[in-house]
Amino acid sequence: MSVFTRFSGFGLFAMFAFVMGCDRGTSTQSSQRVELEHFDGMIDNSDSTYDTFKSDLYVRASEFLEDGDVDAAMVFYRKIIEAYPDDPEGYAALGASLCFEHKYEEAASQYLRALELDALLVSAHYGLGCVAYEQSQYDEAIEHLTRAIAVTETDGDCHRVLGMVFHSAGDIPKAIFHYERALALNASDDSARETLRRLKQESTKRVETP
Repeated sequence: MSVFTRFSGFGLFAMFAFVMGCDRGTSTQSSQRVELEHFDGMIDNSDSTYDTFKSDLYVRASEFLEDGDVDAAMVFYRKIIEAYPDDPEGYAALGASLCFEHKYEEAASQYLRALELDALLVSAHYGLGCVAYEQSQYDEAIEHLTRAIAVTETDGDCHRVLGMVFHSAGDIPKAIFHYERALALNASDDSARETLRRLKQESTKRVETP
């Protein structure tokens, strides 16, 4: 499982071992234009079409992302930001898509913009934590993931990635703690279960080694 598995959906993204490659579908510019032309001129903040329009944009973007067409998804996320510049989720969603492309600096800037609008946005802290992890900036990763957990203690993904971070940083006891929390929240995470088993074995060997 990749740290970026969490980021494919609407709102808090369902996008983390870490995506080291992403199968990208072929972006079809004409199909993107057809999709976007369908929405042009539909924004009307005065009645119920407002939320429906935004939701449809998120759904279209999510569908492209799940099909592996990251470029097409980003077209829609940018459209969301253009139409709703005060919606922090749009920036976080674009940041997630940029992570799929390994454009971590650009992704971080989008996450930071999201946090300017909502300092407690879990998906933005999670994304920044993952970007920092990928760049081996473990203290920063821990800071953002810990903030995310402070908002949503029952977020298994955050605990799992924190386990990865502490493992990479050499803090096995804390890595074990967070993997245990991740499994308590998501018992079907076989990857976390196997990693936890190996970490406990490693911890035992360290204790036994004179």
